[in-house]
Amino acid sequence: MANKQEIMEMMEECVRIEEAVIPLYSKHIESTLFLSGFDKGAASEVRQILDRLKMDSEKHKVIFEGLLTK
Repeated sequence: MANKQEIMEMMEECVRIEEAVIPLYSKHIESTLFLSGFDKGAASEVRQILDRLKMDSEKHKVIFEGLLTK
């Protein structure tokens, strides 16, 4: 079983990972070149999915930071 310090290190790593993927999702959402291979409907769906992933990652980051604070 992990001790408190190990759990805190895992939470800090989770924050770093979420911070790293948010710009990645944002980049792909805004990249017309990335979406150019899709028809309009598929491009819209991909954009919505990436936007949802970005929002979820932002929420996860806040949750992990909150857990670290406690």
